Amino acid sequence: MKEKDILPYLRQNYALNDVLHAALLAQASGSTAESILAAHRPPTHDWSYVAYELDVSREKLDAIREKIANVK
Repeated sequence: MKEKDILPYLRQNYALNDVLHAALLAQASGSTAESILAAHRPPTHDWSYVAYELDVSREKLDAIREKIANVK
C-alpha cells in the first residue's frame, strides 16, 4: 500500500486502522476502499460483517488483521 493511497482517507478523519482494513479488504475483494469504508458502520456492520458481504473468508480477514497488527 502506498502513502498516496492512504493519506486522502486520513485527511477525512478516518482512523488508520479503518483505512488499513478498507485498503486490504479492497485488495482481497476487488472492491474499492471508499465503498468499503462507507459499508463499515459499527456496531452492526463491523469488519467481520463487511468481509462476509464482500465474500472474503474468515481466514483472509485474519491474515489482514495480522498485517495490520504488524504495522502498528
